[in-house]
Amino acid sequence: MLKLFQSPAASAAGMQLVDAYQLWDKPMEEPFWKEIVPFFQSLSTREIDMFPGHPWTHGWKYTTVICDAQLYMQYLHKQFTQAGGSVQQRKIKDLSEIAPEVDLVVNCAGLGSKQLFKDDKLTAVRGQVIRVRAPWLKNYMNNNGQFYIIPNFETVVLGGTTQQGNYDTTISPQDRERIMEGCCKMVPSLRHAEVVSEWAGLRPARDRVLVSLEYQQV
Repeated sequence: MLKLFQSPAASAAGMQLVDAYQLWDKPMEEPFWKEIVPFFQSLSTREIDMFPGHPWTHGWKYTTVICDAQLYMQYLHKQFTQAGGSVQQRKIKDLSEIAPEVDLVVNCAGLGSKQLFKDDKLTAVRGQVIRVRAPWLKNYMNNNGQFYIIPNFETVVLGGTTQQGNYDTTISPQDRERIMEGCCKMVPSLRHAEVVSEWAGLRPARDRVLVSLEYQQV
């Protein structure tokens, strides 16, 4: 993503470079990835005191690339079709339905793999987010690994939830209130931000990541 940010295609692909702040109300060891991200540092007491919502006791700051997923997917779709690819939308229940048409299948079916590939270890993790209009916010923020503020090009994403085994994709008023309270604890001015949209979706999860190569004769 850094190379894409450095390219002329950065805006079309939804890439932006931001400072990130993670705040904690308990002692935390520095993460293993601190040598990977640029300019990682632990925040001093004076720096932590700049943020409302005490008692924060520890914090990190670093620079990272944020990807606006909606723009990025549009960018990838355009790259794919310009290279000669085509897109079809259909629902299949077994690979044998497309076997005569393809030689290679890359499984990106998400939760659909539970049915399509009989992956019984796969389960859903429900996430709910709020998009608000808050152009004054330019930094990524996270507190206690529970709530986050992600600036995008046109809006700011507030989250989130991590509800394993919950398949409900309707908007929960309780989760909305919890997210707003958690994010407003970091940035009180968000309370007056215009809500643009809300979304709840399901992420696939399993006890371990599965990456494997399989040969099937169908």
